[in-house]
Amino acid sequence: MKETALNKSETMLILVLLSGLVSVAFGNEVRRECYGQELTIRAIINPRNTAVVFQSDPRHGGTRIIFLNETVQDSRYEWKDGLLKVQELTEIEYGTFIFMHADNNVEYDRVIMQPEDCSDSVYLYIGDDYNLKLSADVAVVQHSNRYTPSQPVTVWNKTDPGVSKGGRGRVRSGVWFLSMVTHADKGHYTQRDMDGRILSRQSLHIQVVRTFDRLFHGDLLVVPLKIPRSQVQVFFQSYDSTFKQQLVRDGKLLDEQDSYRRRMKVDDWTFKVEDMSSSDKGSYSIRDSDDNLVYSVEVEVASPRNLNYLWLLLLLIIPVIMFIICVKKGVCCKKKPSQAAASSQPVVYGLAEADGELRKAQFLPTYDDDCLSSS
Repeated sequence: MKETALNKSETMLILVLLSGLVSVAFGNEVRRECYGQELTIRAIINPRNTAVVFQSDPRHGGTRIIFLNETVQDSRYEWKDGLLKVQELTEIEYGTFIFMHADNNVEYDRVIMQPEDCSDSVYLYIGDDYNLKLSADVAVVQHSNRYTPSQPVTVWNKTDPGVSKGGRGRVRSGVWFLSMVTHADKGHYTQRDMDGRILSRQSLHIQVVRTFDRLFHGDLLVVPLKIPRSQVQVFFQSYDSTFKQQLVRDGKLLDEQDSYRRRMKVDDWTFKVEDMSSSDKGSYSIRDSDDNLVYSVEVEVASPRNLNYLWLLLLLIIPVIMFIICVKKGVCCKKKPSQAAASSQPVVYGLAEADGELRKAQFLPTYDDDCLSSS
């Protein structure tokens, strides 16, 4: 009997897969609803002869039977008062609900579900603090990430405040407080009342810090960790290489990195490299134990400070020296008026042509002895 039921289920799934290629849609209904709410999918008029199959992305389970033989086949759904309901709508419900006659496997209706995230979004950097204001009627606060939306974790319980994820969350003046958030904290935070109804829903997004640092030879590189030291993984990748070498594993320095020997230090708050040189320029990244990027800094190492000062000094001295030489040369070679011109003697006319050479010589410029000797 079980074998017959199994064969029937397998046949039904095969027919559903083929129906998308060979059947005509009969008034398909498209529904866009918010995550987190209870939702009635469709009334089942004849439960004895109705089967409901759900088609979704393979990441969310692929094709599976939801309802058959008057019984709900998936614990996330319920059949009550003739209505097929999903207790809490999540990403898993993104797909198509196919309603079929169980006796002949003929499809008679479809509901295309497209859930949407209607929650408020909060964006924080790793290491920031997250504050969630609690509603007056809240009984529990639950956290679920995008990969396991149907498996929420209770991070706060009004009747038992000691219940908290890893003991990290605290309540202060009506605010649930989470210090130094990491990638593990991203996802949805849902507040529910005593009856399990959703009061509010907030989505936390974690951003990565990316910076640029310009250092000189001999400077100290300081990189903040942002996460507990036991989770810290530090990697370095040079600009001219595709190889990424690990410097720190689980918060401990790796001694095999000879180029960084005795220059690296790591404590609960920072990672440091002393006496930076041109070979140390590149990308330094901090990752957690799950290989999530936490912090990234691009480092450029400039020439030594003393060398830069020397070039600056040369740039200033050279023009000064050239100016002094030019001035000295100009003063040294200054023309002086001839003694004949200085005496202002009258010119005598009527002299013989032989005296022409003498008159010319009287008006030729004269130079100092030291200028002539220098030339």
